[in-house]
Amino acid sequence: MVLLVLRSQRTLDDTTAQIIIDVLSILFAVILIGGWGLLLKPLHCYEKFLDGLLHGITHVIEDGHFAHLDQEVSQIDGVDCYSLTVTRLDEKQKPYEQLFYFDAQKPLPQLTEGQQLRITYHDRAVGQLEVIG
Repeated sequence: MVLLVLRSQRTLDDTTAQIIIDVLSILFAVILIGGWGLLLKPLHCYEKFLDGLLHGITHVIEDGHFAHLDQEVSQIDGVDCYSLTVTRLDEKQKPYEQLFYFDAQKPLPQLTEGQQLRITYHDRAVGQLEVIG
């Protein structure tokens, strides 16, 4: 459309046409970079997050006990998550805490301290969370 306007107005000299093309190119670049940062990048990060949970190597623990769920959202690899802390026992029966990331897009479960959990996870991202006892 802009090229039609430039062709129809024969009074524009080459310098003015070049300035208009440069301004339009810069405007297009700003829109493209802004669109990537605001729209496409979050979707791409969430797609990688879900792909890891669905098709990646997952692990299951059944000996974890709920310790803490942080109510503040953190961004982990571009995805909004809640920090979930679980207490487990090592080989010598000493307790230690393990950190997981629960997807902020999912509804928060109602958990009480000490509940035994079954957690299916990839890396540290929780794919499935079930209360055992």
